Amino acid sequence: MSIRVKHIVQLQLSEDTDGTKRLFWRDTTPSTVVIDTFSKSINQVISVAVSSTDTLSLGDLTSVKGMYLEVSADAKLRLNGSSNSIDLRAQNGTAKFFIESDITQVELENESADTVLTGVYVMWGD
Repeated sequence: MSIRVKHIVQLQLSEDTDGTKRLFWRDTTPSTVVIDTFSKSINQVISVAVSSTDTLSLGDLTSVKGMYLEVSADAKLRLNGSSNSIDLRAQNGTAKFFIESDITQVELENESADTVLTGVYVMWGD
């Protein structure tokens, strides 16, 4: 069985609300990616305790090729055993992260001293 992964990243930046003074603009056609060769995925709801770090499950994936993560507040993300973190900063109550890459490990750190970090993630590959 193969899984279809389809995503559209349509980033558009302009200096005005009408979008006429464009700084960066991608239409949907070149931004759409469809991949039909992956065989497995995992998606889970997450809850990271106050001031804690959790390792996200890869499930039965042996070769992760991409991930989407959405969390409820600021957090630190570490990939593939790195000690360097990616600082996720929530806007309007949500921080989002998307990557297409080989992934072997994902750690998520809740920086809050008083609030549980919640969210969802999905990973895909083989």
